[in-house]
Amino acid sequence: MSMEYVYGRLRGRRSRLLKPEVYEMLVREDLASYENILKDTRYGQYISQLKSVKEGVDLYISAVNRAFADEVRKVRNLMDEGKDRRSMDVFLARWDLHNFITVIRGKFYNVDDRAIERSLFPAGVLDEVRLKELLQEEDAVSAAERAKMAFKGLPFTISREAILELRNGNLSGFEYHVYTSFYAEVFAEDVHPLVKEFYSYTIDAKNIAMAYISLSSGERPSYWIDGGYVSPKIKRQVLVMEDVEELEALVRRYVSFEGPFSLEKIDEAFERRFFEDIKRGFAVEPVSFYAVMEYLWRFEREVVKLRTIIYAKSFGLSPERIKEVAHV
Repeated sequence: MSMEYVYGRLRGRRSRLLKPEVYEMLVREDLASYENILKDTRYGQYISQLKSVKEGVDLYISAVNRAFADEVRKVRNLMDEGKDRRSMDVFLARWDLHNFITVIRGKFYNVDDRAIERSLFPAGVLDEVRLKELLQEEDAVSAAERAKMAFKGLPFTISREAILELRNGNLSGFEYHVYTSFYAEVFAEDVHPLVKEFYSYTIDAKNIAMAYISLSSGERPSYWIDGGYVSPKIKRQVLVMEDVEELEALVRRYVSFEGPFSLEKIDEAFERRFFEDIKRGFAVEPVSFYAVMEYLWRFEREVVKLRTIIYAKSFGLSPERIKEVAHV
């Protein structure tokens, strides 16, 4: 299909994004009212399909996750085989990376499985079924080994060296091997420059995240993935840091950071910086691959916001507090 056709179809899909008044109702009303509030949105059909087997938070989160996965597939199918579709595939491959690393981190730190699930976006090779299999594993090492042996088509390599690092309690070393293999595959692809620009930003985020993990463990950072935008000068500063507070001060000087400084917020901060570039590019050249990236970004933000509101409501947070955490 031509990009003009894709742009036209995305304009229609963009009109289905949730309006501000829907978020206001979700923040204000009880969780029991959510089915009625969402019935006329894209999420309504998934709630209807799932409510015979799920209820409460599980029902709504599962509906949102499935809507996300299905919409991604539909957008992909708007494009013919070629560079644009492959670019989208490579861009979305980050969710497999995100989900896998999230499970491994959760298992490594003995986080409750239900808490790990809250951060998962099952859209890719690691679908709901495979992610549940990983969550059933006893620890981080067994989860990594299962993924290595049982799951084909992952956009990264889980090497023996990586698993050895994990077995020795070195999470940063494990992540370094996985990230390095992922980015090597990404930058070897013939894809749109926007996708490679995005991954250059995420390399910066991963380097900061690995430094955070090392410093939180009382160790100096020792791993660095090449290919990002962070200057050699900043790299040298990070690699000699001695505490998380020092890292936080540096990051906040260069990236707009919302809320407390945490591992989970690092990726979000760097992605937000990249998508400011996307919005500017889309405004100048809307009938282009910018249209695909802009729509995916807006839809992903909607899904993140919805999930945040659902969980916040289930925890009993006040409407005012929910607006703060969900940025409504």
